[in-house]
Amino acid sequence: MLELLPGDGNHLLLACAATFSAGLIRGFAGFGSGMIMVAVLLSLYPPMLAMPTVLFTELVLSLVMLPAAWSQLRWRLILPMTIAAALVAPVGVWFLGVLSQELARLLASIMILVFVMMALLRKTTGETINRPMVLRAGALSGFMGGVAGMTGPPVVALLLRMRLPPREVRATLIGYFVIIDGFLLLNFSLQGAGGFDYLGLGLLVLLPLVAGSLLGAWLFPKASPRTYRNLSLATISAAAVVSPSL
Repeated sequence: MLELLPGDGNHLLLACAATFSAGLIRGFAGFGSGMIMVAVLLSLYPPMLAMPTVLFTELVLSLVMLPAAWSQLRWRLILPMTIAAALVAPVGVWFLGVLSQELARLLASIMILVFVMMALLRKTTGETINRPMVLRAGALSGFMGGVAGMTGPPVVALLLRMRLPPREVRATLIGYFVIIDGFLLLNFSLQGAGGFDYLGLGLLVLLPLVAGSLLGAWLFPKASPRTYRNLSLATISAAAVVSPSL
């Protein structure tokens, strides 16, 4: 399996270290692993291998975490966001196919940093979220998932505007990721974007990802909401800044 992957053993070690960190943040916060993995894997592998790998591992991780989160899911948010995302996602997958690796990496890093700045500057307001806002977040999530492998930022930004308990935010994100990441992964395969080559790399990095997520889930109840938010955003920012130099 190793000889089928581009790069050398050091690339794989970096990928495993990144996915462990990504799993730690995902288990702790319910989001962020995709942003960390995209930022690092795009520095190591071609976009058409890196993006589906991120989606595959995100899907598996979400499925592992779903049973414990089931009772906290907000379906009235998940379903309309998923429909909007599914309609726009194929456009993002097509767009990725025309980008160079360098441009895809730069675009992903910019998207991540913009999301972090928005999250830091926007306070939790508890405002009423209407249906058009939910649909816009879903559509942008679908496009970003196709072009950058990151479905989380628009949805996280939306949920942070609501005064929801961290457990409900975390659970709703997990449920949403199960559906949309599976749909995007199917789109990558059907559009000929590398077929199922991502399975090799995905299976290799899955163990450190799951190990990190279990540790993060164990740490989650021990942290305050403020710590939960700030630690997650700081780790995601670091990945976006450091990855272009790898």
